[in-house]
This record gives sequence, structure tokens and C-alpha cells, in this order.
Amino acid sequence: MSPDSLRFGPLRSSLRVLAVDDEAPSLADLVYELRTFPEIDEVVEADSAENALRALRSSSFDAVFLDVRMPGLDGLELGRILNQFKTPPPIIYVTAFDSHAVDAFDVDAVDYVLKPVRRERLAVALLKADQRRSVEAAPGLASDDARSRPPTTAPAAVSASSGAPTILPNGDKQATEERNPFEGDMISLEVGGRVRLIHRSDVAFVAASGDYVRLHIGTSSVLLRAAMATLEEHWGPAGFVRIHRSYLVSLAHISEVRVERGRGYVVAIGDRLLPVSRRLGPQLKARLVEDAAKRGRR
Repeated sequence: MSPDSLRFGPLRSSLRVLAVDDEAPSLADLVYELRTFPEIDEVVEADSAENALRALRSSSFDAVFLDVRMPGLDGLELGRILNQFKTPPPIIYVTAFDSHAVDAFDVDAVDYVLKPVRRERLAVALLKADQRRSVEAAPGLASDDARSRPPTTAPAAVSASSGAPTILPNGDKQATEERNPFEGDMISLEVGGRVRLIHRSDVAFVAASGDYVRLHIGTSSVLLRAAMATLEEHWGPAGFVRIHRSYLVSLAHISEVRVERGRGYVVAIGDRLLPVSRRLGPQLKARLVEDAAKRGRR
């Protein structure tokens, strides 16, 4: 099927699409190709998944063209977040790697396009996305005004519950209990429709990732929508200390604190070296002394 037959077939006009890629040349190429389609009124660019998520919270799109491998929040993780929208936007992955295709369709992507992108291939992907939108809008198609309105719900990367309030997509709390979900050593996380139980004591460190945090457990990690300050408040008494605006670490998992030339103090956790800010360095030293004293009294 040729691009022209797609263009003059069922594809609607006045489409708004979002293009996401952390590599500037790839993003520029994708945006250029998308803007050659007369049915597309607007192409919004985002150079990270975090910036894409901000755009998606404030406006709706008829399709999201999304890279897979990106620093911080990657494309697959963003796809799982978008699936929690009341009406998820159609996702089209655009990547140089074919090894993520199964994972992409696990998050209900409508298509998987390999780089370098070809206009003919984008035309097929656009048609699939438009058909998805049409099915979701049945029995009547969404109007242009409806597509320009912001989504009615904001997503959560992972809902956290340890017998605590459930964080609903619209930010409300289900009044089940008053206890914060991050109190206690056991954390229950719903990831992709499955519940994963995590012991807080297994978390080596927490890294900030935009509006989210990433819990590092051994060689794996879990992305969670939470404020670093909230975890610092509730996990501080359990042996976690803030060493940098981007890192909260478990004292029990620190193997070494040393000075690196040009970097100042760093903390070694496994094979990872995390920076210690000058402002928070004294707090770390005090907590290490306090922790050593506690161990000595046992």
C-alpha cells in the first residue's frame, strides 16, 4: 500500500503527534518526515521521556512516536505509564534495535518502526495509530476540540501500597488507611498489572528521575512515582541518608567512602560510585559515625 493511498484513504486530518528521542539528529529526522504528511497539523518535540510526559499531561496527541533507549526514564517505562491514562495515546516505537519488539507490544504499542525511518513505513504506522484512535472513539469519532483538550487523568508509574492508601490516577487517595505506603519494611508495588513485593532493606539506593524515583535493588531497578523528600522523611530512621539532590543511599549497602580527584567525596555501592554533594557531606559523615556507634553497642 502506497503512502498516497493511505493519505487519501481513512487517515483523518488535523492530527497532533509527539516525537520523542534523546538523540538530536534522530529526532530532527523523525520530525522532518512527520511534517511531510499533510494530515499532521502539529509535531511536538521532546528530547527525553520526562519532557514527553510533561507534554502529555497538558495536552492530548493522536500518536506518540517514541524511542526505546533513553537515559533516565526509557521508552518502555514511559509506555507503561501512558497505559494508565484513561485513554492512552497510540504508541509507535521508533528505534535502531529490534530486540525490544516483544516488550513494546507488551505495553500495547500499535507499531514498531526500525531506524532509519522511511516515510512509507511511517505512513503505515500513522494509519494504525489513527485506526486505534477511531476504535477508542466509537461509536462517534473524537472531535478536533476533544483532541486538543488535556487528558482527564494523570498517570502514575507504579502504584505503591503496603496496606496503605491507593494512589489513584487522578491523584486522589482511596481512604482505606491513614498509613503512608512507604512506612514499614515491606513495600507492595503494582508493576504492569502484577504485584511485586520489595523489602526496603534490599534497596541499595534511590535515584531521582524527573518526577519519579528509581529504587535500585541488586542489579535491577523499579521506577516509582514519588518525591525524594518523601522517601528521605520516611526512610531516614531506617538507615537511609541523602548524599546528593539526586541520591538517597542505604548506609547498610555502602562499601566505601573515598575522595576522587576532581569529584570530591564519592560513595561506593557495589560497582557504582555516587557523588556526595558538599552541602550533604557532613550529614553523611555524622550518620556513618552514628551507625558505627550503634553497631558497636550490639
